[in-house]
Amino acid sequence: MTLHANAVQQVVRLKLSPELRLGLDLLWQNEATGLLVTWIDPQPGQPEVTVGDRLFILGGRELIGLTSHDEACRVVEEECRQAFATEGLSATLARGPVKCDNTINDADEHSDATSTQAPLGLESPQHRDRLFRYWPGDNRFCFCGFAMTGYPGHECTLAECLRDCRSLLLGSTRWRDSGGQCIETLERNPDLNLPFCTVASPANMCAWCCILIPCGLYFGLALPYFWTQVHFLLPLVTFFFFVLTVGCLSATCCTDPGIIPRREVILAAGLQKKLSKELGYNVLGEPASADHNAELGELRMMVPSELGSQGYRWCSTCQIVRPPRASHCPDCDNCVLRFDHHCPFVNNCVGQRNYIFFVGFTTSVCCLALVVIPTLLWYLIAGAVLNHSKRETVGFDEVDMNGVTRGVLITLGVAGGVSALLVTGLWLYHIFLMCSGLTTKEHWRGRQVERFPGLSEKTTVFGRRGPPLFNPRQLVPVQAEHGSRHWRLSTIEDGIQNSSSK
Repeated sequence: MTLHANAVQQVVRLKLSPELRLGLDLLWQNEATGLLVTWIDPQPGQPEVTVGDRLFILGGRELIGLTSHDEACRVVEEECRQAFATEGLSATLARGPVKCDNTINDADEHSDATSTQAPLGLESPQHRDRLFRYWPGDNRFCFCGFAMTGYPGHECTLAECLRDCRSLLLGSTRWRDSGGQCIETLERNPDLNLPFCTVASPANMCAWCCILIPCGLYFGLALPYFWTQVHFLLPLVTFFFFVLTVGCLSATCCTDPGIIPRREVILAAGLQKKLSKELGYNVLGEPASADHNAELGELRMMVPSELGSQGYRWCSTCQIVRPPRASHCPDCDNCVLRFDHHCPFVNNCVGQRNYIFFVGFTTSVCCLALVVIPTLLWYLIAGAVLNHSKRETVGFDEVDMNGVTRGVLITLGVAGGVSALLVTGLWLYHIFLMCSGLTTKEHWRGRQVERFPGLSEKTTVFGRRGPPLFNPRQLVPVQAEHGSRHWRLSTIEDGIQNSSSK
């Protein structure tokens, strides 16, 4: 690579954070241009570096000749790990815009690069990645995109949690920096850097506890008694309803409720034809006027008049046309087909594709409560009566703690019974909605329909689920935004213009 005579080339000393990080976003574009600095973290800060500089040598490695962005990341990480945080890391850089012939020229009259802005004329690096990593809504994806759930109401990462625990437990010891490499490995892998609390809301964890704790007590304490002293079918029936409840709850929590993807997702993933075939209309809408100025980005879409009269509405957030009975969930920030409600206890929307699982969950958990709670109380009370018949006067230090434990268990059983009554009320309410052909939102808004419409699409539980409208693991083009650390779905604006010109 050749440099212009006026180009500035110098050797600098880069600071490292305690975690041995440079605090720079470096972008690879080709083998001859080194790495472009697009963002500088204030901590640790790099006073000798500005946005738009290009690194050619870092530590003892040349950055010219690297064949990919992944290789560049590995080289930078290796050099940082071999350096010491107190001494920093030496680097050779050059300033000036880059031309297509891979030269740096400060005299380029068309360049307006400054110390706070990346040079113009540089194309953002693009690559293809899984859609779920760049999902614009508030859903959370787990198991590498094979399962999705709603927004839990808080943000954290597994690496942050481990750092906080390390600071709390080992902050004043010589092991305060232990596990740093493991934490950095987690940060580089978004599929692992996801603790359980980020995919389960407090209400959802409460629901799981109300199921698992009583059932755990039943299977751990009462099962041998009922298997040998009553009848072996009773534990088998309990186990059947337990498996059914856990399965339906898991399916409700982790299933796509019928999300209609946003406009940018449709354009980046090329879903126009699929959605038009499945839903029977153009989800992207049509231009508001024939003489719109797409080149200036003044593109306004609208619902076709023939669809508007049938109840189709325009979603200003998702920038799509949603069908009747669909609604935008403010919690997950997505439009959902035949939206019923957002349930915090399953931490997901309840809609067209998971309503059957939700009804199955409420039904099975009622049956499970009717089996577990009475039989568990029966076992505890029977044990209390048996011990009472053999009671003897003892001192306080000789009190049998089994009685205390039994009292705690009975209290838990009563609390579980109250919860079971509430769930039974919810189940009866949804039976009423199914017979009325209404969703929860429609009922609360006072929509009137024919009572007992029969087994048809109007009866929500018997309605067609339909296939998912998107694949979270689909590879889509993404590109980096200059001056930030975020990536976004690429070709969004181009896609909007192309759809408007058809």
